[in-house]
Amino acid sequence: MTRFRLSLVRPSDYTGAAHGQLWVGRATARRVMIVPSRSTPSRLTGEKGNWLTSLLDPSTGLLQQEAFLHLLLRETGRATRYRDFFSLCLFKPDVREEEPGFERRVAISLSRKMSELLRVTDLVGPLPEGMGILLLHTDHLEAVRVAERVRAAIRRLEFRLEPGPSPKLVTISAGAVSFPRDGQTSSTLLSRAERYLREARQRGGDSVVHSNQL
Repeated sequence: MTRFRLSLVRPSDYTGAAHGQLWVGRATARRVMIVPSRSTPSRLTGEKGNWLTSLLDPSTGLLQQEAFLHLLLRETGRATRYRDFFSLCLFKPDVREEEPGFERRVAISLSRKMSELLRVTDLVGPLPEGMGILLLHTDHLEAVRVAERVRAAIRRLEFRLEPGPSPKLVTISAGAVSFPRDGQTSSTLLSRAERYLREARQRGGDSVVHSNQL
């Protein structure tokens, strides 16, 4: 498995992209920097910054699944060490199973739209059950507000199955969890987020489910 080091630093500490540093997000009080660790394979730290591009999905410009899961794991360890908190939201479009191609196109469109709907410190990446959003230094109540804001904004968007037909309105479902409220390991948090997401879809979709509702 590729290994990286996660650092949370102030913008004033950043002096450029030397030493192969990848910055996620825009200028804020705190930003996320990923740098290769000593155990990062040489094929990812070679010429032309190949390891940097390997972290991003070329179709969306967002973090690859492996990189996102690694950041979730590291953030869990950091929050445990410093008694901090953060949240994870898992989103998925409410489309029928017989429309897998459409769901894929909607998911890509949503991932590209996320940068406009979320805060600059939020990290977005694909997960097996949907689109994950890692909310740093965010408690449960704020995470639910963020998820509801995204859900409401998506209802105003239009998508097309083909170039010709009329546009189609799409809703999304979400599961929201927080550390340490809903779990103290990355696997527990992810499992509960998936459970809450399934519950939201079973209720008819277009909703955000969290522990207060179960």
